[in-house]
Amino acid sequence: YASRTRSSSLPRVDFLFGIRAIPEGYDIVSVSENETDTEDIFSLSEGEEGDQVNDQEFSLTHIIAAFTIQPDYLVGRIGSWLPQLRVTKEEYECPHTWTQTDPAPKNINCRMCNTRTMICRRYNCLNCKMTFCGICSLHCYSLKLVPGLTIPQTQKPKELTKTDLLQLENDRLQLESQEM
Repeated sequence: YASRTRSSSLPRVDFLFGIRAIPEGYDIVSVSENETDTEDIFSLSEGEEGDQVNDQEFSLTHIIAAFTIQPDYLVGRIGSWLPQLRVTKEEYECPHTWTQTDPAPKNINCRMCNTRTMICRRYNCLNCKMTFCGICSLHCYSLKLVPGLTIPQTQKPKELTKTDLLQLENDRLQLESQEM
């Protein structure tokens, strides 16, 4: 809409030309809204002498010490549609012991995509405790999930049938009759 009306952009153009007309060495400063005469304000801060150069010298060792760059430890295929994952040095150098059936807590998220993983549908390192879902484990460490694995379950108590209940009741009655 502003491009259709010529008069609406003229104040903006005048403002930009006004900024360019400020002499070198002068800065634009804020002025309060209640100022009545703001056209001739040119100011230097108190105690400033125009162009000052900071004489403080820095050696290259100071700069290097201030910005130490740590190397990136990345896992994952290079050039894949998924990005590589940045891991710690300890996780990178870990001699991974991967397991699919680790009885780890149920609510563990994938280290890379942060989705909730399910038991037997994830890989978990027993050493560094990294956990990956099926897609990310294939991408980062070329680990394929083995289908059909189940957790070894403890033996469930035997369900009692009607005949078992009748037998127990009969045994109880026999014990009571013997006590009398």
